[in-house]
Amino acid sequence: MGNSYDWCYVSGRVNVLDSSLLGDEFFRRIISSNTLQETHRVISDSPVKAYFPHTEDLHDTDSMLNRYYKDRITDISGSSPDPAVCDIFLLRYDFLNLKNYVKERILHAPYERHPLGKIPDDLWDALWKGEESSLPEIFATSVTLIKRNIGDGLSGVVIDSIIDNAYLCHILQKAEGIGSPMIENFIRKYQLVKGIEIIWRALSSGREPELIPELLFTISGLIEEELYSRLTHSPMDKWNQILMEIFPKERCERIFTGPTNDRLKRFIKETDDYLFQETKTPTYITFGPEQVFLYMLGFTREVFNLGLAIKGRINRIPSALIEERLRKVYV
Repeated sequence: MGNSYDWCYVSGRVNVLDSSLLGDEFFRRIISSNTLQETHRVISDSPVKAYFPHTEDLHDTDSMLNRYYKDRITDISGSSPDPAVCDIFLLRYDFLNLKNYVKERILHAPYERHPLGKIPDDLWDALWKGEESSLPEIFATSVTLIKRNIGDGLSGVVIDSIIDNAYLCHILQKAEGIGSPMIENFIRKYQLVKGIEIIWRALSSGREPELIPELLFTISGLIEEELYSRLTHSPMDKWNQILMEIFPKERCERIFTGPTNDRLKRFIKETDDYLFQETKTPTYITFGPEQVFLYMLGFTREVFNLGLAIKGRINRIPSALIEERLRKVYV
């Protein structure tokens, strides 16, 4: 990763960009707007305005925000002495594209490529055919495991579980290579949270508990096997008690208070905000990859909130429902 002094320039840049990150009040203005013209006027008073020159562009929000995100991350990566920190934020899109590619092959679902993925489709073709490629071995391992399960009630949830597991193992390896204890510690917590989410989705789909370990542990690298095993074999009414050993009591209470069928959604939001809250602890690191990581974390949440708020208004979703799904931000 090089000397931390090499990060002086880009650290200074992201410190300036931090001041332009959008705050809670901005997103409330979007979701309280009464017309798309009013929504556009709010957007026009922000750094994202160049991507929405016309009101009708709001109907293409996903495409516009993907451009916004890609342009910013390309700019920051180009200013960094090593692109590895920014690459962490793009990694999930390659695994998302692999999931969609495999689902087309097996389930005949339309393949929709996410534009933020970096791996070209011809490498997915080579991977599927078992040909040698330049891809990390974990991609081939996950595809081999999926093929092994074909004909055994293979569903989209199983495909998701296997590839999500591979992603969580790979992102930790990438974080370890950066050489920052703060970034590595965050990714380990992220891996823990998303591992629980994989189990929750698999159980909700009706997958038998004894089959779940194969989806999680055949690809080694997850660091909380004992916890995952406890959750897999515990009834849902015991999960609150188990999760309170890991997460703050008040967050667990918010997860398990309310409609049962919305618990997973509440878990995703509450744990996502919990992880973000953990980054607010002062690191006393003036410059280094940590500064870039923290900025990209905040910027990623900004883009998520923009998409949620704009599309929520377009689809006339009640403001209260949109606001309760917004992610916490730095400002």
